[in-house]
Amino acid sequence: MKKHCFGALFRFELLKILKNKVAVATFFIFFAFSLLMGEQEVSGNIDSKEMQKYEVLDGRKIDNALVGETLAAMDEFGKIRNGESAAYGPIADWIVDIVGYGTDGNEITADYLYERRQTAIEEGYEEMGLSGAEIEYWQARENRIDKPLEWKYYMKQWGVIEGMSNVMIIMIMVIGLSLSHAFAMETQRKTDPVIRSCVNGNKELYFAKILAGCAYCMAVVSIYLFSFLLYVKLRWGFDGMDACIQIVMPYAQADLSIGQLALRLAVMLFAATFLLSAAALLVSELTRNGIASMGIMIGGYFGLFALGTAIPLQARILSQIVNWMPGMLVSSKMVYDLRTVRIAGKCLPAWQFAPGAYMIAGVLILAAGYGFYRKYEIKNQ
Repeated sequence: MKKHCFGALFRFELLKILKNKVAVATFFIFFAFSLLMGEQEVSGNIDSKEMQKYEVLDGRKIDNALVGETLAAMDEFGKIRNGESAAYGPIADWIVDIVGYGTDGNEITADYLYERRQTAIEEGYEEMGLSGAEIEYWQARENRIDKPLEWKYYMKQWGVIEGMSNVMIIMIMVIGLSLSHAFAMETQRKTDPVIRSCVNGNKELYFAKILAGCAYCMAVVSIYLFSFLLYVKLRWGFDGMDACIQIVMPYAQADLSIGQLALRLAVMLFAATFLLSAAALLVSELTRNGIASMGIMIGGYFGLFALGTAIPLQARILSQIVNWMPGMLVSSKMVYDLRTVRIAGKCLPAWQFAPGAYMIAGVLILAAGYGFYRKYEIKNQ
């Protein structure tokens, strides 16, 4: 009678990952980096005492009064003239981001800024090839954004977003280096014949490997994210996360606060980690070579990044598929991608559609991997 030993197999496969020197070294290197991000991404090389002088304008509306004060403090190059007016520096950058350099300061009012912003957004509609339904969707979200916008110095809050975005890039490296030997190791050690002769050498072992690999990566991303956020909480605090994202990315039309965007990034990060883990395990199974698996996963990211920048927005379907891949999409820049997916008559932006799509794609990849495993590996039917 066949005795199932899935639990023991799972523990054994997880132990193999934990004893992999490359995986262990990678974990600790990026763990240290995640803590470093909690300092550098949030502070921007400004100490907490100096940061206070940038926060004196917090809570003010970006209206004619604040715009006028900022223009008076700016020189012809859009920079603040002296250190006493340093608090106006971030607002000056915000104004220049909208109007560009060389615009007559006498023409700039709060209404002018909001009009220029809306004009640029509408140009983006055309460039991205949005449908009428998509334009209506974004205009409805725009109408829910309170104006004039409320200013808040955003270095701490946006540092959280940028740090979370960096965790996605870190996980691409961790997954590629940690899971590359999941299946390749059996081939390289020539243990395949022994495994095929065991009663649990069929689906039990396959799913034990899959569960161990995915569990390890989900645990690692949890540790990195929790460590980063805990450092930020203890060092800087989470005050100001209710600030609107438009103070950092003025052309965003999503009616989200920085905190709400952080929650959506976290969901996408975990879903993307699952998808990339599944992809890495499939690559390891198909190549049966650890070095090749690492090269495909890490090189594939850089290849997709280069491809994403090369594909014109006019090639919408291909451009959207490439740019919505985890390493490209799980970033603060996702709020600038106005393309949606229409399901049941509703337009779903990237952060609503992608997590579910990543999970489904991951499950399909793992199912396909089992098909390959049975067809090409297991002989003891």
